[in-house]
Amino acid sequence: MRGVESSELRDGVWTVVLTPPAHTGNDAPFAAEIWHDGRILPGLAVTEVAGKVTTRFRLPPGILSQGVQVLVLTDAAGRDLSRLVLIAGQPVEDDLRGEIALLRAELDLLKQAFRDHCRGGGG
Repeated sequence: MRGVESSELRDGVWTVVLTPPAHTGNDAPFAAEIWHDGRILPGLAVTEVAGKVTTRFRLPPGILSQGVQVLVLTDAAGRDLSRLVLIAGQPVEDDLRGEIALLRAELDLLKQAFRDHCRGGGG
């Protein structure tokens, strides 16, 4: 993903370090969200130091379930910044399930953005 310097999962915490695009004249802090199954998950910590943004998200136990789980880190405008794909349970015979799960996650984000746009919340 563009701007991502590193992404790691360690001890149940997903950390992403990125360089955000230059601010456009406002002093608003960088905002991001974690999406899973078409909903925003609470608990994302965002810190800015020396032009770099670090996001930390502790995976809730409910995420660790059978099958493929996709978490998507987005900025305030809904652009994908990074993705975390978790596969648990039965051995995966083909990587295709992960790709399909990614497509479904992206479709969920597009549906939400379209709904927001139709309600007058988008550009």
